Amino acid sequence: MFSFHIDNHRGVTRFLALTGLTLIIASCDDSSQPAGPSEPALSVSTNSTVTDLGTLNSTSSGANGINDQGQVVGSSAVFSQGYTNASHAFRWQSGVMTDLGTMGGRSSVANSINNGGWIVGWAHTASNLQHAALWKPGIPAQDLGTIAGTSSIAYGLNNKGQIVGQSTWAGQSVRAFVWQNGTMTNLGVLTGGDWSVAQAINDSGLIVGQSSTSIGGIHAVVWRNGVIKDIGVLPGVNPASRTSVAYGVNNKGEVVGYSDLPGGTRHMFLWKQGQGMKDLGAPSGGTAEARAINENSKVVGYATLPGQFAHAFLLDHGVFTDLGTLPTGNVSSAAAINLGGAVAGSSNKRKPNSSIHETHAAMWTTP
Repeated sequence: MFSFHIDNHRGVTRFLALTGLTLIIASCDDSSQPAGPSEPALSVSTNSTVTDLGTLNSTSSGANGINDQGQVVGSSAVFSQGYTNASHAFRWQSGVMTDLGTMGGRSSVANSINNGGWIVGWAHTASNLQHAALWKPGIPAQDLGTIAGTSSIAYGLNNKGQIVGQSTWAGQSVRAFVWQNGTMTNLGVLTGGDWSVAQAINDSGLIVGQSSTSIGGIHAVVWRNGVIKDIGVLPGVNPASRTSVAYGVNNKGEVVGYSDLPGGTRHMFLWKQGQGMKDLGAPSGGTAEARAINENSKVVGYATLPGQFAHAFLLDHGVFTDLGTLPTGNVSSAAAINLGGAVAGSSNKRKPNSSIHETHAAMWTTP
């Protein structure tokens, strides 16, 4: 039901229900970007604690978001309504996982939660169409609709209630959107491109994501006041054939994601207006992808060393910490971090008395 896989439209490795829209990813302009460290200091966490958040009475779950109150959201496999391979969005708080339901259809996924308790993601309608969804405290899911076509997904929101994501546009094309007060607005694409995705938005309205280009590449972008900007790739040869993707942004305007390097290695980056793209590196010989950044500039995501499985990480001012997995697990990924440093994500673990692994939502607390 759940697996560690690439949702290509979003360009993100996550533990997700296998029922979502799909997209893609490549590279860009700012060739004067300064390079940063290629191998940050590596340590294994000895002070963090990992908590298994459980499931909705099933075998698999994954966490995608966390707010400053420690509420975690994601999705869990469910056995209901006669459906197979179904999942439901959840909210977890103080040891209790609550099923958020759907909009009358098979499945739903929660991707993000703000400090007011608003949750966004997607849910199937009664016609089993996949639509962006908003859950407000105590209120059933609200259908946010689409720009055009039949499908949409919400990925992020800010504390002002602005929501971003992707929606079908024309034919098989997808466009990034921002939704506010009942109106979904098409954010457009880079000149000559044919699709875009918005991943996150900060409280000043800075939106981050990616767009295809006129030559079929995929570039990390930001939108400010409705204007799209290509923010480039890390330095190296053949920039047009390489990929960058922006996933997270904080209220300082610091943007994180990953960029391919020549040879195919992936490094984390940090971008800020006027400062260009900085290489945050990866463990020696490995790859790393940043998924989120908090107001203290702590970065989380996942990293892989040669011959090893992916692990969740925390990058704190140049120190790279392997957050590890649930007991008996060997794969993990971090998706979000709150102001207090609590990290939400997913980890596998062995089933009791078995060699088979299953994936569970997890939360790491760090000093």
